[in-house]
This record gives sequence, structure tokens and C-alpha cells, in this order.
Amino acid sequence: MSETRFHRSWIRGSTAPKSATPRVCTIFQSEAMFGFNGEGWRRARYRTSYLAATPHCMPSSGGDARIQRRMSDLSHQQTLMSPQRLDERSCPACGSSSRTGALSSEGEYDLVRCRDCRMLYTHRVQSVEGKILHYDQLARERMDTTSTLSPAHYGLANQIKSVALYARVLQFVVKMIPPGPINFVDVGCAGGLFLLAAQAVDGYNCGVPPRFNVRGISIDPRERRETERNVGCQVAPADDAAAEWEGWADVVTLMNVLEHVKDPFELLGQLRRVLRPRGLLLIDVPNNSMVSLRGRLRHRWPTLDLGEHINHFVPATLDCLLIRAGFRPMKRFFGMYKGVESLAITPGARTLARWLVSSAIMLVSMRRAQFFPQMTMAYKRNFKTNCECAIDQRELSR
Repeated sequence: MSETRFHRSWIRGSTAPKSATPRVCTIFQSEAMFGFNGEGWRRARYRTSYLAATPHCMPSSGGDARIQRRMSDLSHQQTLMSPQRLDERSCPACGSSSRTGALSSEGEYDLVRCRDCRMLYTHRVQSVEGKILHYDQLARERMDTTSTLSPAHYGLANQIKSVALYARVLQFVVKMIPPGPINFVDVGCAGGLFLLAAQAVDGYNCGVPPRFNVRGISIDPRERRETERNVGCQVAPADDAAAEWEGWADVVTLMNVLEHVKDPFELLGQLRRVLRPRGLLLIDVPNNSMVSLRGRLRHRWPTLDLGEHINHFVPATLDCLLIRAGFRPMKRFFGMYKGVESLAITPGARTLARWLVSSAIMLVSMRRAQFFPQMTMAYKRNFKTNCECAIDQRELSR
């Protein structure tokens, strides 16, 4: 019997070679899980059985690559469908374990409020490994306006809409730091667009090196590979960066990152080690002041995407977290009229009215009250954290 006839008879019920059975059973299970039926299921079963049973006579055509990609996708989807472990956590701002009951729920995620500092946060969250799988799924499925792009460009496409925010941050950095080279680190660097913008901040001058020396930090291996390819700079996880780049950076930025981080206090401690003394830390996060106020008054909460956005900051709780981590508040920026995701957007009269009211409130309150949809904040690295200062005080009092 020829190989082709053998495999066709296998589909009709013949026995597979023993050496191929474990692999084929796994593949059949994967195919059954994802809804193949009828003739489509039979074709998929034939392809995978051929691939598993005859590795020595694999076809060399383009169909082979498609089969391998399909097998890779099935394996990945099977991993994603396995139940993800959720970890309980204390308040990310002050570390307290005292919290309210669930104020709002979205699936298996609950919104709670810290009884000590009033921080809103998601109580049970994905592990870091689950988060990486989630981001990889987003890049593969591209369930948004980047759906026609390659997964390799997913990060860049999601950064392009924030170019106005990047311009504002870079202008502030250039103004605050004396002339000379600037060591710049972007956390959650996606495809590296912000890093590319930093290198081009003074324009392209032939034979002149860029003023910004850039590096990136990311938990996602795919994101690190894409940024290294697009920018040509070093990209590392936060713990590796803290160990290898200690005291290197003049500026560290977290643009729409901190609201996604399971343990922001730990991350800020690692970034503090990367920064030189009195280095700059710039943060942009969603501002939940209006959400918190409406929730307290009306006892109703909007959909907040509690599984993805797990830290719901207001200015006071963000300052509380940063001071505890060893940073000093330096500046609160006014909100951007068009918003931070303002590419090709023309705001209407309602947006203008909200911006004017929020600006007036911020001016009257001496920048203490902030009701813009986003908060852009600048902090300076202290020489010592609050915990280190408390230890010194105890030693001096002995």
C-alpha cells in the first residue's frame, strides 16, 4: 500500500503506526476542541496525520509551512484555553490588605477600594505568565483596528495614536535636562515608536550621533524582539535591567503602563535602581477621579475592563504609591485638549467644554484637583525611599 493510500485508509479507520500515536492523538484532540466538523474536520485530520506519521517524507511545498503554522496556532490556542490562575493582592498604592467588598464585577474580576488610602483596584488578577499569554493572543488575533496588519507591527500600530503625548514628554525632557547626552528608558516599549521618536528629537543630522541613548523594558518576549528589530537597542525585563543598568538612566517613562502592572511598587523599585540620583520618571495613566466620584454618589460603576486595567489611579493615590517607592512629585501636566490618543481627531464642543472646566478646576485648586481623562505626571528620584529614611530615623534615635 502506498503512503497516500495508507493515510486515506487511516482516516477511514485503519490503525496508525504506534510511534505516531501520541502525537496524532494530541493533534486530533486539538482539532476537535476548535470546532472542526464534516469534511473540513476530515481534511484537517488527514493533514495532521500525514505530518505526524511520516516526518521523513514531509512535502517541501508551501503547504508544509501552512500546516506547521496551523499546528503552532492550535497548540497556542490550547494553552490559552486552559484556565488561568488568578492571584489575590493587597492595595498596590499603600500595601494595605484592608479593603471593601466588591463594588463592581466583570466576569471573575472584582473592583474593590482600599480602606486606608481609598485606592481603587482589581483584587484578583492574572499572573505575569498569564499576562504575557494574553498580550500574545492580542497580537495574534489583532481584534481591533490593526486587524489587517502583521503581528510584528501590532505594537507600533498601538503606539502611533499617542504621538502627541510623546512629543509633549520629549519637549519637557529636553527643557529639564542640561545640554548633552540623555540616557532614556521606555517601559512597556511595544514596537519601539517612542524610542525612535526620542532618537530623532533633534532631527536627522548626518554624522551627528543622536542626543538620546535609548533602551527599553518589557515583560513580553515578543515585544522585546520587535523593539530590538525596529530600534536596534537593548531591551530587557525589569529585573534584569535593575541588575545590569543600575544608575544608567537620566529619564524613565511609563506611558499607559502602570495601570496594567500587578505589582507597581515592585516595578517602581526596580526603575529607581535604573535611574541615577535625581533622575526623572514620567508617567501617563488614566485618571479615575470622575469614575470614583460617580461611583460613590450613584453607587453605579461603568465597564472598566477590570481584567486588563487593574490599577485605577487618581492623583492622590498615584502620589501615594510614588512617594512610598522613593520618588518626589515634581509636576502635574494639564490635560491635552485633544486627548493623548489624538491622531487625526477633531474634538467637538462638548470635549472643549470639559477641557475648559477641568483646566479651571486645576488652576483654582493649585493643581491639586485633576479631572482630565488622563494624568501625565513627572517625578524625581529621591536619594532614599521612605522605608530607608524611617530606618535611619530609628537608628539615630538609639
